[in-house]
Amino acid sequence: VLAGILGYASPVFQAHTAEMRPPEMRPPEMFSLQQKTEAEPDRPSVHRMGLAVGRFLVAGTEMLGSSFRRAVVLLLDQGRHGAMGVVINRPTRVRLGQVLQSLPAEQEWAEHLFWGGPVAAGTLLMLMRSAKPAEGISHVVEDLFWVKDGSLLEQILEKGWPAQQIHLYAGYAGWAPGQLEEEIMRGSWHIVPADASAVFGAEPLEIWRDLFFQSTSKWG
Repeated sequence: VLAGILGYASPVFQAHTAEMRPPEMRPPEMFSLQQKTEAEPDRPSVHRMGLAVGRFLVAGTEMLGSSFRRAVVLLLDQGRHGAMGVVINRPTRVRLGQVLQSLPAEQEWAEHLFWGGPVAAGTLLMLMRSAKPAEGISHVVEDLFWVKDGSLLEQILEKGWPAQQIHLYAGYAGWAPGQLEEEIMRGSWHIVPADASAVFGAEPLEIWRDLFFQSTSKWG
């Protein structure tokens, strides 16, 4: 058993994640912010915005002074209840082998833990590539799935899933109903179709630049 999977209280994890958090970090309470719910006739619909699971949210220049500066968020859930996703381009300096309590002996786990967002830092989420969907995992796009169930996540790790085909994220980005739509209308985020190769194959620190120019050229 992985004994809780992550040692979030360990000095190693706390020290490294503290270094990568900007001073302007939004508190976890952002997920419960109240938003106005009145109908607005001129307001673009979610469908016209292109907002859906399997999209990248690329931070606009308005976000340069926030914790989402040059962030790319993969949207994992979206609906009347709000929206959530993980920041895919913020690797920490913490290697998975430093925080996982139990690992298959043959796995080196040199990969790094990613900072997924400011909400629920004690929550561990997994993105994984798989040719076959399995019970309990949610499809995102192409062969990319996400796992939020702790026991299932433990099972996957204990089976020795190829390390190059999984990413683990501490925390996530969350929005209350209507909050993300408001931010998109202000130009805080650009919406771009997601693909698995950008999550696993691209250089994390270069993803934002490439997608930002792609989104601004597309949307004008």
